[in-house]
Amino acid sequence: MIKKLIWFGALTSLGFSLLNLFRQMSQYSSLARSLPEYLKDITGFRPKFDSQFRANHLKIEIGYPESVMSQEENLEQVIKNYISDYYNLLAKYRVNVKIYPIDY
Repeated sequence: MIKKLIWFGALTSLGFSLLNLFRQMSQYSSLARSLPEYLKDITGFRPKFDSQFRANHLKIEIGYPESVMSQEENLEQVIKNYISDYYNLLAKYRVNVKIYPIDY
């Protein structure tokens, strides 16, 4: 009886961990699709977008022409606010946003 209870607890814990991982990956996938469109609505220009999601780190790289970068000074804060407002499971991780110039 005790052995069955231990197995049940272990399987429940594993299932809960896998469910959380699925939710995080689902939100990351949704963020990767929606963030470039959101930034296009704000700036009028679709950015070059790259992102990486690791165990406790979300790295986002955004490329804009110099003209757009000079018009929008607080893009990094806008991105972090967007993540915290709409993707609460990802907001608890360390979010690193890098905005770099590109030739257009």
